[in-house]
Amino acid sequence: MSTPKVCLCTPQRYAPNWEAQLAACRDACREQGFLLLEAPLGGTDNSADFTALMDAVRGCDLLIADMNNFRGWEPDSGACFALGAGYVWGKKIYLYLDDLRSCVEKFTEEKYPDQDREQMDITDPQNQKKGTVSKGWRDRDGIVLENGPLNLMMSAHGIMVQGGFADALRRAKQDLEGVR
Repeated sequence: MSTPKVCLCTPQRYAPNWEAQLAACRDACREQGFLLLEAPLGGTDNSADFTALMDAVRGCDLLIADMNNFRGWEPDSGACFALGAGYVWGKKIYLYLDDLRSCVEKFTEEKYPDQDREQMDITDPQNQKKGTVSKGWRDRDGIVLENGPLNLMMSAHGIMVQGGFADALRRAKQDLEGVR
């Protein structure tokens, strides 16, 4: 069997210390028996960055994405876009977050109870096919809050792991080896 290829989607690729982070990710992949596909930055050429990342998404076996809040209450839109492409191309998807509590639990602004008040934890395997939208709480604008830790368009198709990139790699390795 060939070495499984991993594509990492994170806004950190534009951070000033990206080279050091990339080296740590490369080492973590090597330790777990994966190959990190690197999407080289195109400098000021946005189309080169886009093409490099899409090539890495298309060429990988596993897509691992940083879904922590970025510039607000939602994950990086670029990582979300790459996840959508990975989903369409049939990639196995892992999402890592610092906090796996539900949106209802994490939401700190005004919220109010829905009339049904039906809550379920969609991260529990027995509830995976029961829906991702809360029937228990709405935000201040009246929009239903998700039961999962992310918007349902992210959480419904990826395996969520609490922690960082290395934690997601360990989970992917366990899944590939049939250990759980």
